[in-house]
Amino acid sequence: MSPETTVPDPAAEAGAPAVEARNVRKRFGDDGVLDGVDLTVRENEALLLMGPNGTGKTVLLSCLAGSVEPTDGEIRLFGDPVGADGGRGLSLLLQGGASVDSLSGRETAEFYSSLHPEFTDRWRDLVETFGLAADLGKRTKHYSEGMKRKLELALALAVDTPLYFLDEPTAGVDLSMVQTFHRAIRERVEAGGPSWPPATGPSTPPSPTASRS
Repeated sequence: MSPETTVPDPAAEAGAPAVEARNVRKRFGDDGVLDGVDLTVRENEALLLMGPNGTGKTVLLSCLAGSVEPTDGEIRLFGDPVGADGGRGLSLLLQGGASVDSLSGRETAEFYSSLHPEFTDRWRDLVETFGLAADLGKRTKHYSEGMKRKLELALALAVDTPLYFLDEPTAGVDLSMVQTFHRAIRERVEAGGPSWPPATGPSTPPSPTASRS
């Protein structure tokens, strides 16, 4: 991801900056993944990151969330350096990152409920909405990719926080369920006014919840 892919700032009236990234670079050995990325996401804004596979969308989200340290550059969330609150003010969904093969869906939810202080029981309603409730007793290693996305999104949206980072949340999901996912995301936007930078690949339908892409 190069400086040419910089996303322009929205109008000031959109709200105060929730996410600010300046000249963010990330290298893994000799491989440069992010090359001087500048990005601003404002409060009450939903941002969709789009691009081909391998362009660094997931790495960028991981840097923004504080789970990966950039090689260079500055990242601030709500004016503070990323990680200043220990991750309490955000929820991060990485594709395939929430499924623990040895645990059932229900056990996975119980495990993650102990990791984030703002985790709520909202996941129970969401798995019902996503049609996953009957499969919570199964180990996630027996889940299809679509079932894993349902569980992951339910867990991510169960966190009561002002900022959500969603990495390809609809990958591997049937088109009919994609619309249900979008409704669930839109309801969280309307309920709490969070900022949403979800990353999608070229085969993922753009989200109608996004105010900018």
